[in-house]
Amino acid sequence: MKRRNTQSLGEAIRLYLKAMGVEQKLNEISIVKKWEDIIGTAVANKTEKIFINKKILYVKTDSSIVKQELLMLQSGIIQKFNELAKAEIVTKMVVY
Repeated sequence: MKRRNTQSLGEAIRLYLKAMGVEQKLNEISIVKKWEDIIGTAVANKTEKIFINKKILYVKTDSSIVKQELLMLQSGIIQKFNELAKAEIVTKMVVY
């Protein structure tokens, strides 16, 4: 007997997560974990807290030099986050 509507386990899980409304948040978390790869080790070591809330990327740093550098690279950072996620998960960045 052949099944007509078959799908892989990965696809079934992805559809379930999307239906439950958590796919976006999981995507955000996985991209934030790649912060060091995106921005570089030197800057990543000077940042303390990175999270996304309502499509806004929040970055905490105590270094005014790093803050200025992040603000200058803001559009590139947003673009890299969205490219890695293959979706628009960040529209704005706040450095505090």
